[in-house]
Order: sequence, then C-alpha cells, then structure tokens
Amino acid sequence: MSATAPPVRVLLIGAGHVGATAARRLSRRLGSRLADPAVEPRRSPAHDAEAAPPVHLTVVNPTPRTVYRPLLPEAAAGSLPTHHAAAPLRHLLPSCRVVIGEAESADHRHRTAYVRTPADRSPLALRYDHLVLAPGAGEEPPRAPGIAEHAFDTRALHEVTALGNHLVHQLDLASSTRDPTVRDAALTFVFEGGDAATVALLAELAAAARRSCRDFGNLPPEELHFLLAVPEARLLPEYEPPPARRVLAELRDNNVDVRLGASLASCTPRLAVLDDGTRLPAHTVVRAAPTAPHPLLASTDLPRTRDGFLRRTRALQLDGVRGAWSAGASAALPTPEAPAPTPAHSRRQGLLLAENLAAELRGEPLVDYRHTHASSAIPLGPRRAVAQLHHRTLSGTTAWLWHRGHHLTRLPAPRGVGLVAEWTLALLFRREIVSLSRAPEPGGTRNSPPDSGV
Repeated sequence: MSATAPPVRVLLIGAGHVGATAARRLSRRLGSRLADPAVEPRRSPAHDAEAAPPVHLTVVNPTPRTVYRPLLPEAAAGSLPTHHAAAPLRHLLPSCRVVIGEAESADHRHRTAYVRTPADRSPLALRYDHLVLAPGAGEEPPRAPGIAEHAFDTRALHEVTALGNHLVHQLDLASSTRDPTVRDAALTFVFEGGDAATVALLAELAAAARRSCRDFGNLPPEELHFLLAVPEARLLPEYEPPPARRVLAELRDNNVDVRLGASLASCTPRLAVLDDGTRLPAHTVVRAAPTAPHPLLASTDLPRTRDGFLRRTRALQLDGVRGAWSAGASAALPTPEAPAPTPAHSRRQGLLLAENLAAELRGEPLVDYRHTHASSAIPLGPRRAVAQLHHRTLSGTTAWLWHRGHHLTRLPAPRGVGLVAEWTLALLFRREIVSLSRAPEPGGTRNSPPDSGV
C-alpha cells in the first residue's frame, strides 16, 4: 500500500484583474486535482500509486473582492450600480482558500510568504511549492505639494465611488450659492493623467454632470469646466497613434480642455496650479499616480530589474528561479517592442501563466508569451467610444457596442446577465443621480485597503 502523495501548494498573491483571471483558469485546468486545504483528500490505496497529487490553491488579497476596472467609470458616474464592478472572491473562486491580508514579504529560498491579516497581531506564515506574484503596480508618491492630501485617486473602488458622490455634491453647491467664486470652483474639475482609465473616468463623469444639469434650473452645462492635464507629449501612450488622436479629438469636441505636456504643480482644497502657471479655482482634483514597483517586490529574494520590477522569462517564470511566476504590472517582460500594458494584454498574461503552471504540474512543456495586437476600446460616455480593432480605428455607437459586448464575454455568466439587465434599463429610463450624503474630502477616503491592480 503506497502512501498518499503530499499536496502541491500553490500560493497566488494578488486577486486583481490578472490574479483573479489566473486563479479561475488554473482552477478549471486542475479540475478534480484542486482540493480544499482544510479537508484531507480521501483516496483508495489502489488509486494512490497512479494518481497525481492534489493541489491546494491559496489566494491572498487585501480585500475580499476583485474589481473589474473597465466598469469603474460607469459605477463612478452612477450609470451602473457599484456591485457590478466588483465580485466577491468567495463566489468567484469557490475551490480556493482565500486569505484576506497584505503580503509583507516572501522568502522563496524557504518557500514561505508572510501575510499580515486584520485579525492577527503577528504575520501569518504561508508555505508553498509554487508562488504566483500578481499584486499589480505600486504608485509613485506625488512630488507636488497638496496632491496626497487633496487629490482623488483613480485606482481604488472606494475612492472612485466617493469621487462620483463628490461631483454631485459640487453641483448641489454650485446651484445653491450666490458667490460666483465658489460657483466657478465647484464647477471646475481638474484631472491629471493620460492613460485610458483616467480618460474613460473623466468622459463618464463629464457626461453624467451634463445630464445632471438638466435637473437644476440655474446650471447651464456650458458652465462646467473639465480640464485634463497630460504629463506626456501625447494622450494614451499605451495605444497606437490613430485611436489616440481620435480620442483627443472626441474629448475636445466635447468641451474638455486637454493640455498636453502639462502636470499639476500643487493643489489646495480650493485651488489647482499647473506647472505652466495656470491657476484654476477648483474643489475637485483627480490624479492618476504614475506606476512604480509594488512595495512587496523589494521584500523578496527574487530577481528584479534595475527599475525594481520582477525579472521574468517569456514563459512568465521568474528568471533563473524554479517555482516562481509573475504576470501583469509586477514584472518586466523581455519584449522591448511591447508598449505600455493594457488590461487586454494583462489578461492574456494571466491566462497563459495559468496554462503554463498547469503544464508544469503535469510535466508538460511551457509556452512563451508573444506580444501581439489586442483589440480594445475607450468608452467616452453614453453611446460613444473609440475602439482599436486589428489596427483599425472605430468610433461612435459602433465602437461603444463593441466595447460593451467585449466586456460581457469577460464576465462570469450570472454577472453578465445582471449587467445586461442594468444596461437595458438604463437605455429605457434615465437614471437618477443623487448624493446620498456629503461627499468626504478627497484625502479622507483612503482608510480602506487598496484594490489589487493589473
């Protein structure tokens, strides 16, 4: 009688877009081999000798949810309930052990990661045989004074929804005040960043603000001032030039003041200053922080590049290390021809990582990741979008419909049905947008843990 083979322990850190995608695909590929770590598997003696060992998959994430970031702009604008942009991990990954906590370090030499959970005073030590690092990217700390205290972020779910609440409150404030200075500041919204997520968020909020002006008798939409400061020389550096130029034209046609090569120099609760000297009385400042290596990466003994990102191979294994994997924004891929990653490319990496890890467990050869064109779209408000499809650029309603259909195929079936119902109701009835309470100050919304990135 042979002894039962010990389980293979897979630890996945980060359940953002990449991590959740990899965990779901890995669960499907492993099938019956995936076992609950809390339950000892039962095997017959005759089956033990020829059966593959079970696999225990543990997922560590700071929050009990994963966020589908392409839906965040609609959730912030009130055109989609917030719960459609987030999914509980316990439902999304029913065959996995989910640990809610912040990974502090990883000692790969001893195959141990240390996780700080809300309920424990000392870090929880998690042993593993294979480690998947997908915590997303960190943020560069702002250098301009006042940004950290007074600007909204665009990455965390709680802060994006607070921004939508804050916008409606500013409209209420502008409608009720008789002070023209306060009115101008309440109706001015300053955004910094030229990536697709920031552009989509600005466009959705601008469209929602203009729709909401109909409910006020004294707020002409023409008084709204949306400004986008783009630190780079062009908009959307992660996209090809034709769709980027089309998005720029669409924004300007929609009365968005786009300043290329400009960035925030400072801000206060009532004033935003650009580095070109422009002073804007504004109560609302939104900043998309430049990405940086996640702090966890510096607390590991894994190979990193000079910039601090993980160094991996084309098969998404860490270079020169067995049993360590990474995908998404945490690691640098050896493809200098690849532009900045988009969510579509990150999803492809998450799927391939799961396939390669499953192949490694089966003793099969791995497949290299090859950067190819990925179709994607940037929504610009109701029935408006710009899409890049196989090097072709589409815009308007056609691109908007493709954008919605594309995301429906990426969601689990039950969530997709609910999303279609919400979108259908939004087409038939105008959604009421209301501030349920006074919006918190931007600097006061960051007590909740951030959501994992791509």
